[in-house]
Amino acid sequence: MKPLLSLDRVSVSRDGRNVLDKLSLSLAAGERLALIGDNGVGKTTLLRTIVGLEPASGEITAFGINCRNESDFRKIRAKAAYLFQDPDDQLFCPTVIDDVAFGPLNLGLSRQEAMELSNGLLHDLGLGHLAGRITHHLSGGKSGWFRSPPFWPCSRKYCFSMSRQMRWMKSIWNGCSPFSPRKRSP
Repeated sequence: MKPLLSLDRVSVSRDGRNVLDKLSLSLAAGERLALIGDNGVGKTTLLRTIVGLEPASGEITAFGINCRNESDFRKIRAKAAYLFQDPDDQLFCPTVIDDVAFGPLNLGLSRQEAMELSNGLLHDLGLGHLAGRITHHLSGGKSGWFRSPPFWPCSRKYCFSMSRQMRWMKSIWNGCSPFSPRKRSP
């Protein structure tokens, strides 16, 4: 069976220093991997490299795609999300609706499609009233909603259709999150 993720002799250099030096690893579907190490040893760089956010040498294959250029990595990012270490870096568009639509727009949806899907998601989660709010003016709790699981798949087209996967994800999120938005009674 082919691995879900494979890195072969992957290297990343920054400021003349090797952050990753000929790293090889393989991960099969269902396996779990913990990245443990001191600050500055390359854990974040490795994750950023896997989704194409860091230039690297070597071979990266994920979901059966040999990643050689930006269009290959876009296919990977449609299936695997990268969450920033600093939650405040996760929201970077001017308004909530622009931030939610960022993923679909970068997957090639038209602006109209991305906005319709994003508005639908916000409405279904009871957050439509926040669509026009400036992201950096949200409270810590409200901004937490947009850095949380219902919005991670915003880069994945299949979740926008409110398919079974999205309903399943919402039910889990609503059951276990202290940030879970609750529908308010009129």
